[in-house]
Amino acid sequence: KTILIVDDDQYNTQTLEVLFHSDGFRTITANQGQQALRLIDTVDLIDVIILDLRMPVLDGFGVLEKIKDNDYSSSIPVLILSANITPNVSERLRQYNVDAIIEKPFDMDELIGHVNNLITVKT
Repeated sequence: KTILIVDDDQYNTQTLEVLFHSDGFRTITANQGQQALRLIDTVDLIDVIILDLRMPVLDGFGVLEKIKDNDYSSSIPVLILSANITPNVSERLRQYNVDAIIEKPFDMDELIGHVNNLITVKT
């Protein structure tokens, strides 16, 4: 299964790559929103997108809006992984029908469990 990790913090992406590789996942990373959108358009199959909200140029909300407006990518489950989860942010994310929200710092087992659930529901 393939996970697209979108986060501008290189430490976060490397940590997530190690975590998911050890569980048998394939990962692709993007450190900014436009790069993530290009990957979504070119990679054959992405099973889950893990998306941070705070990124320069095109933030997570901008990425999310473009994902949900695209017929192909709108069916890919999106898990928000961010330190910026306020009630206002949660409400805004519900409008985009995100599949899961996890706040940083996160529990690794919880994150893997959510990703496995999203993949199971998708298939």
